[in-house]
Amino acid sequence: MIAMVSGRDNTMPQTPPPADTFPYAKIGIYGWRKRCLYMLVLVMVVLIIINLALTVWIIRVMNFTVDGMGKLRIVDQGVRVEGQAQFLNEVYVSNIKSTSGSAVTVESGKNITLRSRNDKAKGDVSSTLFLGNKKVKAFCDKFEVLDKSGDSRLTVDDNQVKIGAKQQLTVNSEAGTVFEKSIQTDHIRGKSTKNLK
Repeated sequence: MIAMVSGRDNTMPQTPPPADTFPYAKIGIYGWRKRCLYMLVLVMVVLIIINLALTVWIIRVMNFTVDGMGKLRIVDQGVRVEGQAQFLNEVYVSNIKSTSGSAVTVESGKNITLRSRNDKAKGDVSSTLFLGNKKVKAFCDKFEVLDKSGDSRLTVDDNQVKIGAKQQLTVNSEAGTVFEKSIQTDHIRGKSTKNLK
C-alpha cells in the first residue's frame, strides 16, 4: 500500500476572529445611552423621595388622622368641629348643635340667610329668615313668637296679627297708635296724668 503524504497541513488554527467581524451585535446598553439611562433612574428616585417627603409634611401640617383632619372629626352621627370653622360657600346641614355648656355663634360679613325647603321633589323654598344690616326679614306663611313656656306672644299670618300679652299690652309711641278698623276690647286705660282722646 502506498501512502501519499503531502507537505501541507489542511487544518486551520482555532483562534477567534477580531470583534469587528462578529456576525451578531453586542447585547446590552453601552456608552452614552447607558449614562442617560442611569441619569433618568437617578432623577426618578429623587422625585419619588421629594414626593414622599411632601406627602408626609402635608399629613403632619394638616393633622390628618384616622378620625379626621385637624379640628374636624368624623363621628357616627356626622361631623364634629372642635373650635372655630369658616365656610366659604354654602353649607347644607340637618342639625347644628354645640357641646353642653358652650354657645353656637354664627357670624357673617354681609348677611345671614336661613332657608327651609318643603319635602316635595322640587324642593321649593317654603320659608326664609334674612338677617341683614340693621334689619330682620321673615318670608313665610305664618310668623310666630313663643315664650319659654310655649305660649304664643306674637302671631302674624295673612288674616290677622295676634299679640298675646298675659297682663297688659303697652304701646309706647310718641305719635300714638292708629287703628284703621274697629277695635274690640273690655278695658282701655290711659296714663293718670293724661286724658284719653
